[in-house]
Amino acid sequence: MAKRLTYKLHRSQRSSPRPSWLHLRWWMPTILLATLTALCWSGWQWVRDPTHLPITHVYIQAPQKHVSREVIKTKITPYTQQGFIGMSVAELQQAIKELPWLAKVTVKRVWPDSLVVTVEEQQAVARWGKLGVLNSQGEVFYPAIDSVPNGLPLLHGPDEMAKTILSSYDTFGKLLADEELKIKAIRVDARRSWELTLENNTIIRLGRTEFEQRLERLVKAWPKLMKDRKEPIISVDLRYPNGMAVK
Repeated sequence: MAKRLTYKLHRSQRSSPRPSWLHLRWWMPTILLATLTALCWSGWQWVRDPTHLPITHVYIQAPQKHVSREVIKTKITPYTQQGFIGMSVAELQQAIKELPWLAKVTVKRVWPDSLVVTVEEQQAVARWGKLGVLNSQGEVFYPAIDSVPNGLPLLHGPDEMAKTILSSYDTFGKLLADEELKIKAIRVDARRSWELTLENNTIIRLGRTEFEQRLERLVKAWPKLMKDRKEPIISVDLRYPNGMAVK
């Protein structure tokens, strides 16, 4: 007897489709980040616009001995047109410091619309060569020649010796002060040989070593050199071990 076959209908179990909005949750962080970035960029562009946050007040604190406020203003004006936020403090400081005679420049923004510029001028203590000037730290700067004060001593030598020569000017001056002798100029040549010129135009040749000892020898002998002397001394050569040549 033949078996009876039984057929059953098999339905595939298909899940019901998810709502399309559920897929958006994976993109939400990216969308939010893009939105925040766009808002920040728009806000930054807004505050950088000079018409929204302009600079309306500029305060300049300067001694005006060698550099006038008007000259400083000509450097500041192009930067103030960039607005409170858009202006570069570092670039403005550098632009002002390029002016002769300025040693230090400070620029500060004061919210919401002000700028404070403070400058310090160089303190000239000596002329350096034909065109330069030394400040109190022995640094060389080059202002206009006609702006250099009169009466400064003239120092001359290799640039790398500027600080040494300036320091020696003070030391030598103290040694000579006992005889009321003042230095008008110091010259150091390429061989590092030193020569002084006094205010009475007497030339003192010190050579390359033992400067202080040789000057002390001159100071001790100076009263005898000048005793009953009617004409000024043209030069004194101290490069001898135990004596000097006077002309």
